[in-house]
Amino acid sequence: MDEVSMSNARDQLSELATRVSVVGDRLYLTKKGRRIAALVPVEDAEAMEQAEDAYLARRADEARAEQGDEPYTPLSVLMEHYSADLKTDEEAA
Repeated sequence: MDEVSMSNARDQLSELATRVSVVGDRLYLTKKGRRIAALVPVEDAEAMEQAEDAYLARRADEARAEQGDEPYTPLSVLMEHYSADLKTDEEAA
């Protein structure tokens, strides 16, 4: 993957976007020599989003399966419970 500084990218954004969309190149944008972002073809970004969605859906299904018939405990209830435990521990110290 090629690298382009942010200052150069500002001046060449149209050309870089064309290069990415037509040629299919992937470009890193750098600031002070450090990679801070990337320009990728739309197809790549959409594929990453689909992969992330599939992964999260699979994890949600696994969590539901693990939960089984056990009752669901809302996060707010867990936070309240554990914050009370922390206060008790701090008072004991």
